[in-house]
Amino acid sequence: MGIIYIGDEIQLKKPYSLDYSIERDTDRVAAIYDILDKLDKNPSSSDLEQMASYILYGKDENGQNAVQRGEISNSNTRFNSFKTKEDKAVSLDNILDNPLADQSELKPAHSKDPYTHKLTQIRKPKYDKKTGELIDIGDADIPGMVELWQAIERMEHWIAQIEGKIPPDEDTLLTLDSYRLYQLKHALIDMRRHQYYLKDAYKPTLHFVAADHPKAQFMDWSADSFYWLPYSQWQSRVDNALLSSISKNIEDYEVRENPYTGEKEVKWVVRRHTFDWENPTHIKAFLNNYELLKNQVGEKLNTDGWALLFDFDRYRKMAHFSEVREFLIDCKLDRIPYTEVLEQLRRQFDLNYNENHLCTIFAREIPQQIADTAKRHRLLLETPDTDRKTCSICGRRIPKDPFFFTRNRTHKDGFSSACKECEKARRIRKGGQGIYDRRRKETKVLEVQAGKT
Repeated sequence: MGIIYIGDEIQLKKPYSLDYSIERDTDRVAAIYDILDKLDKNPSSSDLEQMASYILYGKDENGQNAVQRGEISNSNTRFNSFKTKEDKAVSLDNILDNPLADQSELKPAHSKDPYTHKLTQIRKPKYDKKTGELIDIGDADIPGMVELWQAIERMEHWIAQIEGKIPPDEDTLLTLDSYRLYQLKHALIDMRRHQYYLKDAYKPTLHFVAADHPKAQFMDWSADSFYWLPYSQWQSRVDNALLSSISKNIEDYEVRENPYTGEKEVKWVVRRHTFDWENPTHIKAFLNNYELLKNQVGEKLNTDGWALLFDFDRYRKMAHFSEVREFLIDCKLDRIPYTEVLEQLRRQFDLNYNENHLCTIFAREIPQQIADTAKRHRLLLETPDTDRKTCSICGRRIPKDPFFFTRNRTHKDGFSSACKECEKARRIRKGGQGIYDRRRKETKVLEVQAGKT
């Protein structure tokens, strides 16, 4: 082993050198064997690690190394205890089997994909199990969606054949190369992700446009989501078996002449902008953007945006929030900082909340209570008398639904005889539950208001 003098320090020169001009992994293995035969003593652990990396980064006949084939993860750190997000191994099988799996690992950390955590639901057509008739068209009316579903099914079938889960077709030639299978799985994940690209393009989810953004466009709440189809495409679409519930009469559609081509086109309405008061996610978005929406449509009484403001005030009164919750809702709508809200809670109500608890109230509890109120109101209005049941305690005839009655298998109809409100009142009388609902940690405040302390 040679000695190299650098300044006053002495460094030992390695007795071998690696030829990085060799690209093939098999040739690199032969080079390592030649080096080991010429060494006078056993190589150290660092030498073995360097030789292993030298082989692993050698390329195969397809020009890919082990990292590119997905066989190993690329570690940019020296110690395992300091692994970064990129060092984490990605399981494609987990992502394929579980649609809710975290797909952000497939993207670099600096390239965030809004479609990795999907909130939108892809709805396929539903048919009656007995008659086979189409009940719900789902998202089959989106251009290209049916063709994408068919391509996904073919890809899933190929992968299942390659992995041996199902017998291969006689007329299908399949490769058993691991790298090709790795590519097919990536392609399948991308195809599934494109379902959400298409749906967001033709059926966008509800969102509020920031009024203070210089490039933002105002949303017309009374407009439909639509696009213009050539007459020939419209004719073939309404003849599709999946769209049997769509009108085939041209008089039911708006028709125009294309100003550039002169071709006859038909207005194809996808859906209306809708708001679901029974969806806590929608309500959470409404609370976060209340001030912006009110500034936009507060004076326009004939708009759908103003109707949202009216419905919110109505459901807020019907929910019968406590005084503390009413105070918190006002703070949320006025966009008061959390630090000031926590200080006001300590001064006015003697409540020591933290920011995590406050976020839970705003993001979950208040939206859920409004959603439950909206659902209760709808069930009371829409449920016919034949689907109602009389409470054995209060005598009200209310919908026979798990929202109002507790399930009980011992009863003939599967529900308890008393409604949930009466059962709760009975537990309170027996001392089994605090009258002011201890789960919300407002017992002390409400007892002060009631004059009990």
